[in-house]
Amino acid sequence: IGGDVTVAADARLTIRPGTVVRFLPPVGYPPGETDHPHFPGSELNVAGSLEALGTPAAPIIFAAADDAAPPGSWGAVNFAEGSTGTLRCCVFRQADSAVHSREATVEVTESLFERNLVGIRFHTSAIRIERNLLRDNDTGLRFHFGSPLVRANRFEGNRVNLFITAHPRDYLFEG
Repeated sequence: IGGDVTVAADARLTIRPGTVVRFLPPVGYPPGETDHPHFPGSELNVAGSLEALGTPAAPIIFAAADDAAPPGSWGAVNFAEGSTGTLRCCVFRQADSAVHSREATVEVTESLFERNLVGIRFHTSAIRIERNLLRDNDTGLRFHFGSPLVRANRFEGNRVNLFITAHPRDYLFEG
C-alpha cells in the first residue's frame, strides 16, 4: 500500500491467510490524510468491512515495506464510524497505531502486535480484544470513551501496557 487506500462504506475487503500487506513510505505517493483520526504514513482506511482471518500456520502480516524500519513507519488499519472488522491470527509491526477504531465494531483475536508506537487504539467502539500478544510497543493498548471487552491478552516489554485517557464505561478487563 502506497499512500492511503480506503475500503468504501458499501464494500467488504477479505484478506486471505498467509497474505503479507506491506506499507510503503509516503514518499512519491499522493499525500494521504494526516489529521487525527489519521496518522502519518500509508494507511488502510476501512469505512465498510474488513475480514482478515489468518491461521496459526498462515497468519496475515501487516508491516512496513522495510523489515528494518522503526515503529511509526506506516499509519494504521483505521476503522471509521459505522465500519466493522474481524481480525484473527494477524501480525502487526512498525505502525504508528496498528489497529485504530473510532465508533466501529471490531474483533481482534489471537494476533501479535510488536514494535508499534501503539498496538491497539480506540475511541467509543464496540471492540473485543482477546488472546493477543502485545509486546515491545511504546504503548500496548490505548483508549477513551469506550466499553471494550479485553480478555486473556499478554502484555510484554511495552513501555506502557494500558493507557486509558478518559471516560471508560461498561468495560471488562479479565485474565
